[in-house]
Formats: sequence, C-alpha cells, structure tokens
Amino acid sequence: MERKPYHGHRQRLRDRFLKAGFAGFAPHEVVELLLTLAIPRRDVKPEAKALLRLPALGHKPLCRVTRSDVKRLISEIYRIRSAKTTELVYAVVSGVFAEAIDNGFTNENPCTGILKKVLPPKRKRETQKPDPFTKQELELVLSTAKRVLPDRLYLPIAVMAQTGMRLGETLAMHLDNLDISGAQYMITETVRKGRFGLPKTGRRLVDVPGNLVGELERYVLRLRKEAMKKGGVVGYLFEGVTERMIQRALERVCYVCHHHADGARKPCLCSKAARPSQHNNDCRYLRSLDSGRR
Repeated sequence: MERKPYHGHRQRLRDRFLKAGFAGFAPHEVVELLLTLAIPRRDVKPEAKALLRLPALGHKPLCRVTRSDVKRLISEIYRIRSAKTTELVYAVVSGVFAEAIDNGFTNENPCTGILKKVLPPKRKRETQKPDPFTKQELELVLSTAKRVLPDRLYLPIAVMAQTGMRLGETLAMHLDNLDISGAQYMITETVRKGRFGLPKTGRRLVDVPGNLVGELERYVLRLRKEAMKKGGVVGYLFEGVTERMIQRALERVCYVCHHHADGARKPCLCSKAARPSQHNNDCRYLRSLDSGRR
C-alpha cells in the first residue's frame, strides 16, 4: 500500500531538532514540534500556523535561545490565550530544553522561572463570571432532553442539573449508593476516560429532588429487568455511557431548543451550557458537556 507523504512527519521533525536544534525550522514548524509533544496522534500543523500570530523563537540554534526570547513567547501566548493554555505551552517548551540538556545540545534551560514572571498568582487571575440558566431556560433544556433523548442520556443531564454533581461523578453512579426512599445519593467515585477514581471534592451526600427520584426508580426497575434476562445484576447506572456521548446529546438538545418544529427560532442555549453557574439547580457543571467551547 502506498504510504502517504505525512507518514513519519512527527519523527522527522524530532530528528531534525535533535541534530541542529531549531536551525532551519520554519516558524510554524517550531510551534508544530512543540505541539506534537503535548497532543498525540493528531495533525497539529493547522493549529501551529494559527498560533503564528505570536512571535516564534526565531531561526536560532537551541543553545542561542535566550530567556528574553522565551519570556516574549510566553507573554504573547498569555496575551491571546488563557492561563491554562499558557502553562501548557510553557511546560512543553521547558520540556524541550530539558531533553536537549540531557542530550548535550545545550547547558541551561532558559525557561526556568519565566512563568512566574509572566502569569499573575492564581488568586489574582480573572475568572469568567457565571451566567446560569434562568428557570425557564433550564426547564426548556430538561423537557427537550427528556423528549428527544433515551433515558440513559437524558438522566445524566437531569442529575447534573438538579443535584450539582459533576459529569464524571454522574457517569460513575452506582445503585448501591442510591437511597431511593431517602431521596439521597452518596458520591464515592468519579470516572474520566474510562478510569475510575476518587471525587475531586471527596465523598459527599447529595439530595435528589422528588421528581428525579421517581425517574431514577423507573430507570433502575427497567435495568433490573434487563439484567435478569441476562442473568446479571445492576451495578453502575450508566454503564457504557461516555463523556463524549453526553456532549453530543447536549449539542442535540441545544439544537432542538434553537430550532422549533414550527420554524420559530429561539435563542440558542449552547453559550450558557458552556459556562458554569454558581447554583446546583442551574446546571453549574454543564460546562463539561460542551466540548466545543472553553
């Protein structure tokens, strides 16, 4: 089978860098090399070219890159990107120099201490002001989700909206921790990319509204009937449901809310779904569901 021209592109970039540093690199190739160290198995050339609005390190051998060059680069990134993105780029650049030192291409890391000079302390960084759903918007989202989604996708959204649980905590819900008679749930686990772990804020007990308890009870009864047919038992309530599936489900709900059947256009809720609220009943963790926004 004929090999595509981009096969081995990442490795060729790294080999060039190890031989002569950034000498001979086009500006976008410098940024592209840095991105390949942070983003696996994806073409990052378009992102590299987009980032060229900021100054590159220049056509210099690695040993001639100065602290001023690095500080200018990190400062430009922070001017147009978030603090988190700036920290990521800094870590990648610093990692490149650390690897170069190990291989004998340079004697010092010009990145050392630069981040503290560019970024303000975390407590002083600007945070996005919450813009929660109104009661009417929340009712529209949940009623639409219930109408257009199967229960295994609708219920996680309803649980997050009405209890304040995070996405990972919701997808890790286990029947043993659900107290239907007491209308409570004990959070003991969270899941991310298929890996289970401890919740971010530790074990805690949350109240479950009465209407949601009824929906969960009917859902559990159906799960038990299905499990009995297979000779199994019910454990995790949303087994097989992934973060990406919930993201897509919310996008569909927002689209339906935006385009009613009668052709009337309603304000799209995606922008609010992408932002956290301060209150449990206002979907404060729906930000995790909209992967297309930050």
